[in-house]
Amino acid sequence: MVARASNPEIYQLALDRMGLAGEECVFVDDHPVNLPPAAALGITTVLARDEDAAVAALESLLGPV
Repeated sequence: MVARASNPEIYQLALDRMGLAGEECVFVDDHPVNLPPAAALGITTVLARDEDAAVAALESLLGPV
């Protein structure tokens, strides 16, 4: 199966294989087009255009590293 990040099926496949609900996951990507399909499955998304901002967003979600 060849799937791109903009294809919602890839997110569902990943969730199924990990045995997780979308609400238990965070997806980070630098392409905004890839975020809505993940968000539609309840996955929290972070746009990673700037390293410091992405790290700050992840720390706010997951706690300090």
